[in-house]
Parts: sequence; structure tokens; C-alpha cells
Amino acid sequence: MSFSSKPRWGFRIAAVALAIIPFILAEGLFAILGWGKPDYSEDPFIGFKKVTPLFELNEAGDAYTIQNTTKLDWFYPESFPSNKN
Repeated sequence: MSFSSKPRWGFRIAAVALAIIPFILAEGLFAILGWGKPDYSEDPFIGFKKVTPLFELNEAGDAYTIQNTTKLDWFYPESFPSNKN
């Protein structure tokens, strides 16, 4: 018994299309609702476009600390003395 290859290919294409359609519909829904858009306000690399030191000498001049408060969101507050004794 011989089967024509046309219905086999039609069934395969329909099966693949049926599997892909939910993902296409979900992507369209997400795009319409605005889900998945990046939030650039929390990007840690925004403050690093120019080269600035992480540790700066404090006002008293006795220790190096992280002076920039925006960098404290990404680095643990740390300090060390300016002179090694």
C-alpha cells in the first residue's frame, strides 16, 4: 500500500505550527502589555562609563572609603586606613 507524501508533509507542518502558535501569541501579548522591557534605572554599568576610583580619601584624610553612594548599592561598604603603619 502506498501513501502519498503530500498528506504526511501537511500533517508535519500543521503539527509544528500548532506547537509554535502559543509562543507567538504569548510574545505578542507580552509586547502589547509591555512585559519584559528592561529597567535601565538599576543597571550597574551606567555609573561606570567614565573611570572613577571606587575608594576615595575621606574628609578627615585618614581612611579610604566608598564616597559615591550609588556605588554602595553594588559594593559592600568598606574602608581602610590611608597610611600603613
